[in-house]
Amino acid sequence: MRRLAIIMIAALGLTALAATAAQSVGSKAGALVELALKGFGGADSVSATSSLVAHGNAEKPSGAPAAYSFYVTNAGDFRLDLVSGSRSITRTRSSAGSYFSSGGGRLEKVEVDDDWRLVFEQKSLGLVFELLRPELRPEYSGMGFIEGKRYEKLVLYDPAAPALLVVLDGKTGQVKRTFMDTGQGPGGVFEMRFSDYSQEGELVLPHSFDEYVGGRQVLRVKLDEVLFNNDVSPHLFRP
Repeated sequence: MRRLAIIMIAALGLTALAATAAQSVGSKAGALVELALKGFGGADSVSATSSLVAHGNAEKPSGAPAAYSFYVTNAGDFRLDLVSGSRSITRTRSSAGSYFSSGGGRLEKVEVDDDWRLVFEQKSLGLVFELLRPELRPEYSGMGFIEGKRYEKLVLYDPAAPALLVVLDGKTGQVKRTFMDTGQGPGGVFEMRFSDYSQEGELVLPHSFDEYVGGRQVLRVKLDEVLFNNDVSPHLFRP
């Protein structure tokens, strides 16, 4: 297995959820959800995934290398670790809330801006799961052309977070870009760009992504290993 992952998993049958989404938000949004599932390998493959663990390497604009790990379960628990030399950063989200630590210290409740960033990372890296959560309201946002290629656009509205714009490749269904503006100035504008898609088991996943804050690149990640359905300790997601 090699490198990145966008799919978070769904414990429920995604086909049924996609049908519900299509009925509630119209055929355009429903068609885009189906297109995204096609790009990731299909509802059957995604619904059979109960957990995902990925490891790889990251690089900041400064050039400092870092080890990168990502954990997610079908309960929506999420953890991201970034370790560079003696410095480490951990972000977690669980049913108990969101936590942040720096330097490997004790996890503490995140501030508002960090919380928005964590929401964005969770949505971007767990896109299929987030797309089909019943409380989200996906709305069709039209289509356009980027570098001569047609793209579909979908806007997701979450009661707990700002709107997330998802740009899909109109032919393959693969996610090319996600974007969120929290309305808190340049530091609250987040973007992820996904690339290097290839097969991982029955799923097609992006194997690299770039993260931008306020239009400035802050991280580039390439994953070396992706593990599905491993036992993941619940203690990973607790402070």
